[in-house]
Amino acid sequence: SPYVKGEHLFVEPGGAGNSVVCLDKNSGEVVWKAGDDAAAYATPRVLELAGKPTLVSFNGFGVVGRDPADGREYWRMRWKTSYDVNSASPQAIGGGRLFVSSGYGTGCAMYKVGGSGPEEIWKNDNMKNKHTVSVLHDGLLYGFDEDDLVCLDPDSGERRWKEGGYDKGGLIIAGGKLVIQGENGKLAIGDASAKGFKADWEEKVFDEFHCWNHPVLANGRLFAKGVKGNVVAMKVK
Repeated sequence: SPYVKGEHLFVEPGGAGNSVVCLDKNSGEVVWKAGDDAAAYATPRVLELAGKPTLVSFNGFGVVGRDPADGREYWRMRWKTSYDVNSASPQAIGGGRLFVSSGYGTGCAMYKVGGSGPEEIWKNDNMKNKHTVSVLHDGLLYGFDEDDLVCLDPDSGERRWKEGGYDKGGLIIAGGKLVIQGENGKLAIGDASAKGFKADWEEKVFDEFHCWNHPVLANGRLFAKGVKGNVVAMKVK
């Protein structure tokens, strides 16, 4: 997906000479193009790393950090995934740390980003984000390890808990609540807690599978989209 920051819009079409393209969001004119890496689904994002804004790409090669002003490459790090599918954008965790995760049996890692690039803090397979970015709340990461909902300690990489029931899914957080859309058509809302997940409300809203969309919360309504294009909107108290 495109990413907007300030007056710029960043996209990753992939390919020779334009793996990352920066556009003027008002005119559509090209500000700069850079790189030769293949695209890999993840959205590029500007993160604060090593004391400066860094455009972080998660492409078919791996993770690349650039100057968002002109596309100049700061550093690059190989991250190999089956089929070169890196879909969940890396996250800045605080303290100059960068969390990276992908599915297809690959796993996750935490890096400390300095002037020379990322240095590994830990790496394991406790969180395999296949298509959805994890969320950070009160110092803990919540996300999908392939088919299971997981709470991960970002300092150690250890799991606090793992729960099934939604297959692969997407999630957001609002008011301390996890809002989950499972690929099996279930929607659920419950507390983001280090002790486990218990839904305050849960309902199967789609009789279809592979619902790989994030739920959306806006203006007191919860929106969900199924794989066949069906959309559900509900009032949220």
